[in-house]
Order: sequence, then C-alpha cells, then structure tokens
Amino acid sequence: IINGVGSIFAFLPQIVMLLFLLNMLDECGYSARVAFILDGLLEKVGLSGRTAFSLLSGLGCSVSAIMSTRGIGDEGMRKKTALIVPVVSCSARLPIYALIASAFFFKGKFIFIALTYLLSVITALTLAFIYDKFLPQLSTKERSFIMELPFYQFPPVRSVLKKLFSTIKSFLFKIGTIILSMNIIVYLLSAIKVFNGKSLLELICSFFAPLFYPLGYGSWQAVSALFSGFIAKETLVTTIDSLGGVSVIFTNGYELASAVAFTVYTLLYVPCLATLSVQIKELGLVSSLLALAFQLVVAYISALAIRLLIICYQVNKILFWSVIAFALLFFIVSKLILSLKKKKAKISLTKP
Repeated sequence: IINGVGSIFAFLPQIVMLLFLLNMLDECGYSARVAFILDGLLEKVGLSGRTAFSLLSGLGCSVSAIMSTRGIGDEGMRKKTALIVPVVSCSARLPIYALIASAFFFKGKFIFIALTYLLSVITALTLAFIYDKFLPQLSTKERSFIMELPFYQFPPVRSVLKKLFSTIKSFLFKIGTIILSMNIIVYLLSAIKVFNGKSLLELICSFFAPLFYPLGYGSWQAVSALFSGFIAKETLVTTIDSLGGVSVIFTNGYELASAVAFTVYTLLYVPCLATLSVQIKELGLVSSLLALAFQLVVAYISALAIRLLIICYQVNKILFWSVIAFALLFFIVSKLILSLKKKKAKISLTKP
C-alpha cells in the first residue's frame, strides 16, 4: 500500500512544473492572446476564442475547466465545450504518460508525452466538429468573438506561488485520502481469496478482461487499474505499481504497441468521478451518459487503430507507409471533391 501511494510522488515534480507554467502564462497576460490567436481555428470546429480559456484550464483540472464554461454565452457552444473538456489531458494523467514513457521510451520519453498531449487536443477539436455538424442542439449560433486584451506584465510571483501551493495542497490531500483509500481497497480485494486461490479483485476484473485482448492488455491487473482510474486518474499508476508493475500488464507480445494503446485509451476513456459529477450538473444525466458512452467507443477504436499501426510498422514497414500514404491520398482527394462541390454551388447561385 505504502509503495503504491509513494510511487505517485515520483511524478510530483513534473505536475508542479506543468501547473507552474500554466499559472505563469495566465498571470503574464498571454492566455488571453492565445484565445484571440486560436479564435480562427476554433471557429472552424464550431467553437470560438471564448472556449480557449476552458480548454487551457483543462490542462490543469477538468473540474474547474467545465465550471468555467458557464461564462460562455452561446448555449450550444457551452455544452459542446463541457463535453470535450474531459478529453483534454489534465495534469492527473501526466503520471500515466511518464510511467509508460520511462518503461518503453528511454530516449524519446519527452517527445512521447508531447505527442500524447497533441493527440488529446486533436481529438477534442475533432469531437467538437462532429458535435457541431451532426447534433443540431449543440451547433453554435453566435460566432462573433470580442475581447479586451490585457497588457503584458511580469507575472506576480506571489500570485503564481499562491495558486501553485493551493494546487499542490489539494493534490497532497488527494494522495492522503482518495488515492490511499483506493490502494487499501485494491489491496483488500486482492488479498481476499474466494475461488481456486483467486482473489475477489481478480475474479471481478477477469470478467471484463477479454474486452481488452484486442488492445494488448487483457489482464485482470490492467482492468483493475482502469477501474481505479475512474475514481481518480492518479490512482491508476499506484494500482499498477501495487499489482506488480508495468511488466505484469503487458505480456501478450508486441509490448510497445500495447503500451501505447493503453496510454491512448487512458487518455480518452472515462473522466474521473469528480469530473463526471460536475458534467452531470452542467449538462444533465442523459447527455453526460451518452457522451460517456461515445467517449468510450472513441477511446477503444483509437487505441486499437494505433496498436495495429505500430504492429504493422514493426512487422512490415513497407505496408505501414503504404497505409499512411493511402490515408493521406484519401484525405487530399476528399478535400478536393468538397472544394469543387462548393465552387459549383457558388457558380450555380451566381447564374441569372
């Protein structure tokens, strides 16, 4: 139990650094300019610069980010932003990426973590586009964006440190309460033997394990870690450590592909319990549960696709690059067809 809880402290410096940089950007006046710069890009997926504040806040904590969407005037945009915020990688997921990167990417671990954050942003914007195009109740009515840009200033050290210490305090409180409690529960469930020497935790998680065989981690240890991650994302790392470490999770061959798939799945699957409760308050029970189900499907398909691509690269590099080239060609051709259709529509409208 103590070793499991203690493992999370190894990733505390990275979390502190991330939150410190976010606070610095906010206090120096740059966050407002980021919102202004991103307005054009966000408008293409049915959002605006107003939502940039919530998305940037999501890098710290999804709970506060969803609550910040109350300031968005357009109702469709507000709901859409609250739905995609949990996909943006919060600071609690950073220990998971660091754990996988340290185990499988010795030289390029920082690049791996950066690519994971980039994937979270791309997925969030893609979901926003899908919601805007296919769900009329979430389409944006008000597209204009006006804001007053604050002056650049040197970040007030006292204000930055105050926010940072407050976040560290809440993180340490979470370690002492939720994470410790979850580790005790995992320990007790794994210690209780009920059938043929199998623990209660193993029996419960073994029932769901076959669902994750295609993703490369169909073990009961992996499933129990994913379940604990629903309570709080930090507990996922401590659960893995208390059940034997990364080597126990990925044992079905193609460990690298399975580890990347696991990272992608934990990035995109269900938000933590606190985030889900706030989402239900803001959007209602039915909308939140439907979004949760859709998010699980997206996470599963994304993780499976990435695992197959990595295996394809490891087995046959020519086949891998052929698939990539075909995908790029399909994308370019589809864009050309759409642009030609738009031009034809414009010409037909201008004809007398």
